[in-house]
Amino acid sequence: MNPMNSDTLNGLLILSSALLAWLIPFELFVFSYIVLGPLHYFTEISWLHDKNYFYPSKHLVIPLYVIALLIFISTVLMQQPIAGLVFLAFCLAIVLRVTQNWKIITLTALMIAWPIHIMIDLPLIYWLIVVMLPTIIHVSLFTLIFILYGSHKNQQSRRGKLLILLYLSCVVLLIFLPTTAQQLSIKIAESIDAFIPLANQLSQMFNPRQHESSLTPAFRFIAFAYTFHYLNWFVKVNTIKWHKISRTRTTLISIFWLASVLIYTIDLQLGLKVLFILSITHVILEFPLNALSISGLFSAEKTLTTKKLTE
Repeated sequence: MNPMNSDTLNGLLILSSALLAWLIPFELFVFSYIVLGPLHYFTEISWLHDKNYFYPSKHLVIPLYVIALLIFISTVLMQQPIAGLVFLAFCLAIVLRVTQNWKIITLTALMIAWPIHIMIDLPLIYWLIVVMLPTIIHVSLFTLIFILYGSHKNQQSRRGKLLILLYLSCVVLLIFLPTTAQQLSIKIAESIDAFIPLANQLSQMFNPRQHESSLTPAFRFIAFAYTFHYLNWFVKVNTIKWHKISRTRTTLISIFWLASVLIYTIDLQLGLKVLFILSITHVILEFPLNALSISGLFSAEKTLTTKKLTE
């Protein structure tokens, strides 16, 4: 798929995701999270594994797997989440790209963990690194950075910036368009329950002067961000070739994906737990790629600026 077709397709996906998020925000989010989500997790983890997680060696990613497991154990099994682990994983992902000296890595981890432990009680810090980083920042900001970075690599930075503008315009419209009361089924209401705190925080951010505001604009945004995040991954099939895997792995991914959706259908709470471990693991394992995209984007912008100044 050439850059023009890829950008055009992304534009259509942004518009269609926004339209569906406006019409059926709660239903769209549930469908995307339980159907598209697991397929995205399995296929992306598979692709990252084949890419060595963008490290010199696959073994370097072991600390990130350990942190993902600790988050699952503390949050789901012990129901006493350890705040700051996701941010620690993000910092370690960056450090592991710079050095493979385990003494330096261990020292850095200790130096990061202590300030996090102190600052995590601050509302803004908690909001950013505990709530936003593995959710909205991951599915929205990092997705936009990856799109822009890809456009720069294809020497189509203007098209990438237009896509970002289109995306942000849709976000504004979804947040500020008038809302109407919606009757939710019990199944849908239970499915979105875990995301109510995030929606409440977003609603307060959108309408800081209102003590009680509708959750519809927040879920419009959440549904849009998650749906496009997943669809954007699936349309990369012809650019990054994530589907180029063995027949055996394709079969296993298909079985695990169908099993994940089936578990959710049979047992809602068990399904949410299964989806949580998959979701948090793929978020953390993507951090090295996020770090690469951010650094690459800055380098590309610097090169472009230098080129313009010397012309």
